[in-house]
Amino acid sequence: MKTKSDENENEKIILKDNSYQNLDDLFKHGWYTFFICLLLQCMIINQCGNMFYMAYSGFVPRIISCGSFNMTNLSQNEICQQLKNITISENCVPEAEADFGSINLEFKYFCEEKYKIKTCISIEMIGVVLGSIIGGQLSDYYGRRRIMLLGITFATIFGVIVSFSQNILQIMVTRAFVGLFNGTTMVIVVVFVMENIQKHDRVWLINIITWAPNIAIYAGIAYLAGEWRTLARSLSVLTIPAILFCWYAPESPRWLIQKGKLDEAKNVIVRINKINNRKVNEETINNIIESEFNVSKVQTKNGNKKYSFYHLIYTKHFISYIGTLAFTAFVSSICNYGIMFNMEKLSGSIYVNMIITAALRYPLNLAVAYADKKFKNLGRKVVMITFVLSITISSLIIAFIYYINKSVEFVDIIRLLQLLIMTFTSQLYTVGSICSSELFPTPIRNMAFAVNQLSSRIGTTIAPYFFYLAVFQENVPYLVMALITTISASAFYFLIPETKGHPLNEQMPMKKDSIFRRKKEKDESSSMLS
Repeated sequence: MKTKSDENENEKIILKDNSYQNLDDLFKHGWYTFFICLLLQCMIINQCGNMFYMAYSGFVPRIISCGSFNMTNLSQNEICQQLKNITISENCVPEAEADFGSINLEFKYFCEEKYKIKTCISIEMIGVVLGSIIGGQLSDYYGRRRIMLLGITFATIFGVIVSFSQNILQIMVTRAFVGLFNGTTMVIVVVFVMENIQKHDRVWLINIITWAPNIAIYAGIAYLAGEWRTLARSLSVLTIPAILFCWYAPESPRWLIQKGKLDEAKNVIVRINKINNRKVNEETINNIIESEFNVSKVQTKNGNKKYSFYHLIYTKHFISYIGTLAFTAFVSSICNYGIMFNMEKLSGSIYVNMIITAALRYPLNLAVAYADKKFKNLGRKVVMITFVLSITISSLIIAFIYYINKSVEFVDIIRLLQLLIMTFTSQLYTVGSICSSELFPTPIRNMAFAVNQLSSRIGTTIAPYFFYLAVFQENVPYLVMALITTISASAFYFLIPETKGHPLNEQMPMKKDSIFRRKKEKDESSSMLS
């Protein structure tokens, strides 16, 4: 005979199971969320370190003298113009100083030779581009976790190898491989995290555990390392926890369901609930998995169809989404890395500049995360357009200062605005990633993110050379920044719908919505008429 307490307990269990209506409900806050946060943080310190490595290791030192010739009062351009004649007349080797023991300082790449380092950076970024393409495709085919683990492991190995390089060619080759595997992990980790947390946790998590504080942490690591070889080894050692977390992490249940691996998905969900110290009725889990799979199966034919990049332009809406997001990612990298890979253009210490950037970025990220939770009507579009136009305004102010020849008098204002531009780009990356995950369905979500990463890395590849536009006039780079950010803001306003509060899209569009089907039907109609 059931007692009243037994009936109450059964009622609690029923209510508890009724609270799990879809896959998103199974990712409620718990120890697994904390684990995902730790994994993301450990991955970011490696990714951030690899992307910022050449900002330190490729830092151009300042020549202070050559023989009896004192150069402390000359600008870098004046030094390089006179250096060749001085070395011949004085028969001397230039003496240089720098905050960090860079490759340039060790190999004496001061003037024309410094372009070798810019080329090295571009080659590494090409590696990142290829890694973004390959990583996104492989993770959609073979799983997020497996490819992410391989990427982070090999990035660490080549990070150690680069520290033993004896010439610029060896550095170029090894850093290219670091870039390849770093690009692989960068394209996967955000999607992996998005698929393992609830939709209302996406913004605050990506804004709290982000690159901003890690920029400051990495500045401290670089300061303690002191030179480029030690820095490379230090970063590899600090990446070991990321490898261990990736090894322990389960595969994404969303990916498993989309691939029709329902038993594996069930085991992963049971494991996640075990980590969270929660008991969810087995029937409830099965129902949720079946429901999610049925939605996916409508378009994937038994959950096993392979999609390609072609499907990113399957409809006119997809074309506008991917075009706008990819261009915005390109603009973000041009603005951010254009300044970062040309740190010699900024006054002050490289460590201080990096820490200031982090100090500006992190409170901004926290403020945006808080505002996103507090104000339900504050959408993705408003945040994105606000910060894109902030870069536009900052660029125009710098361009105007150079135009009126007041760059010496307003050097501190220029420095602050340059650092603010780098700061504002963090929101472009964050909101762009979130919109990409929310706009595209699961089967092609990672490929969409890969295309955005590709576009971003193309921008990063060009970025080391961006400030050579100043050969025409000092303010030209900033005028170009203002132009491309204005285009980006306009495209985002007109072409991207608001996605805040919407669940992740699980369904591919119907064949009748395809632009290629419409074109085919139109061609057939024309043929019949003729």
